[in-house]
Amino acid sequence: MNIRKLLMQVNQAEVCRKLGWSEEQYNELQLETGLQFLQLYSLPEYADNKVFWAWFRNQWDMRDERFLLSISQIPTLEREDKYLATHSILNNSFFPPHNIINYA
Repeated sequence: MNIRKLLMQVNQAEVCRKLGWSEEQYNELQLETGLQFLQLYSLPEYADNKVFWAWFRNQWDMRDERFLLSISQIPTLEREDKYLATHSILNNSFFPPHNIINYA
């Protein structure tokens, strides 16, 4: 297992712990958000594409890292809302690079 993948797992576990979520809740949110992203950008044909999902999970993890760095400043009762806002496709302006779309 590479270091990046291990760090992603550590971040996921820490987010789940801080929010009181199960791994299933975390994964469901990630999947639903990814599918919403594809719908928003009219890219439904990438729903089964491994390259897209690797890119998306990487983007997700970068936002998880920022969330975890700021969590001490977020009141406990506001953490879940902040986390959901952090990952809302409407609050993020990112798009897969052309090489991801063209490769996929």
